[in-house]
Amino acid sequence: MGPDDRAALAARYREAGRYTDAMDQARGALAEAPWHIAALTTLGWAAVAAEEPLVGEDAARRLLAAGAPGVGPLLLLALALSQQKRTVEAIGAADAAIAHAPNSAESHRIRSIVVLPRDPRGALASANLAVHLEPESAQSHLAAARALIAMNNVRDARRALNRTLELDPTDAAATHLLAVVDGAQWRFRNSIAGLLRVGAMDAQRADGIRHTVQWMLRRAAVVLFAVLTLASIVVQVGGSQSTASSSSASAPASAPVSPTPQRPITTPAPNAGTPPDRDGGTTETMTSAGRIGAGIAVGGVLAVVGAVVLATPRASRRVLFRAVATDATSVLVIALIALWLGALVVAAAIARPEPLQAAVGVAVTALIVHRVVAVLRRAR
Repeated sequence: MGPDDRAALAARYREAGRYTDAMDQARGALAEAPWHIAALTTLGWAAVAAEEPLVGEDAARRLLAAGAPGVGPLLLLALALSQQKRTVEAIGAADAAIAHAPNSAESHRIRSIVVLPRDPRGALASANLAVHLEPESAQSHLAAARALIAMNNVRDARRALNRTLELDPTDAAATHLLAVVDGAQWRFRNSIAGLLRVGAMDAQRADGIRHTVQWMLRRAAVVLFAVLTLASIVVQVGGSQSTASSSSASAPASAPVSPTPQRPITTPAPNAGTPPDRDGGTTETMTSAGRIGAGIAVGGVLAVVGAVVLATPRASRRVLFRAVATDATSVLVIALIALWLGALVVAAAIARPEPLQAAVGVAVTALIVHRVVAVLRRAR
C-alpha cells in the first residue's frame, strides 16, 4: 500500500471517528513520504480531535512549511495551540487565517472557539458572523451555543443547540451540550436521555459524560440536602415542645413524708407522659406531629432515591456509582445526607431534637471547611 492509499484510508478513518487508526495510517504514509500534504492534514485534524495537541501543532507547522494551500493549516494550528492553553498564540493564528480569508465562516468559527476562554462576548460575535456567512452550518450554530452557555444565557443557548440539531441530528457535541442545558434547567429526565444518546453516538466523549453526570448528581444531592434541612427545621420548630420539671417531681410515691412544712413548689408540673429533666430545668421534646414529620421526610427521601436507582439500567448504575465515587463534593454531600437521615431517625425514636441540632452543626462545619479548601486549591 502506497502513501496515497494510506492517506486515503486515514481520511476515511477520521471521518468515521476512529482517530487513533487515522493517525496510525497517516504516520505510515508519512514514513514513506514525509511531506505528504493529505497525510499531514489528516494527522493534524485527527490529533486535535483526539486531544493530542502537540501532534496537531507539529503537523500544522509542517503544513505551513510545505506551503499547503488555504487557511486550513492556520486554523489547525489555532486549535492545537488553544488545546495547550496558549490562547494568545491561538488567537493570533485565527486572526491570520481571517486576514487571508475574511469571508470564511470556518475561520470565524475557529476564532470563536479559541477566544472563548478569554472573551465569551468576542466568541459570540465571531460565531454570529460565521452564522451570517453560512446560515446552514451546524458547527457555526454550535459555536454560538458554546459562547452563550459561557455567558449564562441558557435560553438562547437552547435555541442555538436546537438549530444545530435540526441541521445535523447526529451531532454528538450539540446533543451533549443540550443535555447539560437540560440539567441546568432541572430537566433531569431529558438530560439523562440526551447523555445516553451521546454515549451511543460517540464513545470518545465518555470522559466528558462522566463529568456531566457528576455535576448532575452533585446538583441533585444539593437539592436533597436542602429538602432535608427544611424538613429538619420544620420538625424542630413545629414538632417540639418545651417542658419544665423539678427533681422533686421525680421522687417516688412511696418516699416517707417529713412532718416539717415544705416550701411551696413554684415550678409548673411537667406534662403527662414527659420524662422530667434531672436538674429541674427545661426539657425540649418532640411531639407526635414532629415524629410523624421526621418519618415522612426519611421515607420520602429513601423512596425517591430507590425509585431513581430502580429506574436506572444496570449498566448505567455502575457508571453513576463510579461517577459519584470519584467526585469529592458528591461524596461529602451524600455523606451529610446519610448523617441527616440518621439524625432524623434517632430524633424520632427518642423524641428529642438534639440529634438534629448536632447534625446541623456537623453539616455546616463540613461544608464550610470543604468550600475553604476548594477556594485555596483554586488560588494555587
